[in-house]
Amino acid sequence: MVAFLPKGDDTRDQQVADLGALAGNWHILGVRVFWLEIGQNEKCEGELDVSYNKPSVIAFRSDNDTFEHMQYSFNIDNMQTFVD
Repeated sequence: MVAFLPKGDDTRDQQVADLGALAGNWHILGVRVFWLEIGQNEKCEGELDVSYNKPSVIAFRSDNDTFEHMQYSFNIDNMQTFVD
């Protein structure tokens, strides 16, 4: 799972902490969590249709080379539901 977080967002420290908590829970399941700052790789972000003004979460499936955007607001409960 990759989260794209806006630059200069006042809530980014909490967002990163939430991602870290989830990463610890999911490690045993083989799910890896990464985060990037929006605007650091515009070509990649454009291909993935990343929003430039709000956090985006994308899950990748290695078994069939697909990905899906989380359609919910950025919080621990929604990310847990999305990955489950």
